Amino acid sequence: MIGVIYKIESNNLTYIGSTCRSLSCRINEHKKKGLFKIYDFNINDFSIEILETIKTNDRDSVRKREQFYIDKHMCVNQVRAFKELTKKEGDKLYYEKNGAKVRKRRLELHYYQRSWGGLIDIDPNIFKSDM
Repeated sequence: MIGVIYKIESNNLTYIGSTCRSLSCRINEHKKKGLFKIYDFNINDFSIEILETIKTNDRDSVRKREQFYIDKHMCVNQVRAFKELTKKEGDKLYYEKNGAKVRKRRLELHYYQRSWGGLIDIDPNIFKSDM
């Protein structure tokens, strides 16, 4: 897969992005989804510069390089392209985003377990003989 890190400039504003698809498809997507409106870019007067082309096997390495350029330039990007998380940080972030769903599932599991008598504690010594 080939990844491209690009820079869009318009009205003295800079946006850094990346794609593993064709750059023209990605720019058209930006136009349709409103990137130009959100950041007040002039849709008729903007420039695109390819900062780097990367041959890679995974999307994360492209996002790491994109984040490198975001950190290096003054740009309008509001969301980090890449952030390495520990398992604990990832779990916490997941719970913050999906807490209601997690609580609902735990409650469903609790009611299900109660419906058939709950968890049965088995004595680990039950199968040992005293012979």
